[in-house]
Amino acid sequence: MDLITDEFVFARTGEPLETRLKNSGTFRQQMESLRKASKAFTRDSVKSDECWKAFDRLEEEWGKYNIRYEEESYRLGFEDGVQLASEREIRLRVEDEMYERLADILDDAEKAPEERAKLLAGQDKE
Repeated sequence: MDLITDEFVFARTGEPLETRLKNSGTFRQQMESLRKASKAFTRDSVKSDECWKAFDRLEEEWGKYNIRYEEESYRLGFEDGVQLASEREIRLRVEDEMYERLADILDDAEKAPEERAKLLAGQDKE
């Protein structure tokens, strides 16, 4: 069984990630820095040495932007992974408790089969 549906992936990479990025101070700062570098590159692109310096700065800022984006995306994915693991652990614990209860009822040789059937059907409280 695939625990992560396409809808879940879409939901976590859409608005939740965009909201998280919007609220991240370091990401917003990096976006502004990238915008400035891009503007400087466009403005200075006619001059050879200045063009290459502007291009280097643009490339550096673009790399930093990607790093910030990836960090936030990774954090969100990690948190989702932890949440999924916790939910799975809870489900497994409940399944184990149900299995133990079922085994206790079925293995109880002191009770008649009819009594055990009532317990299994939930018609009797033990």
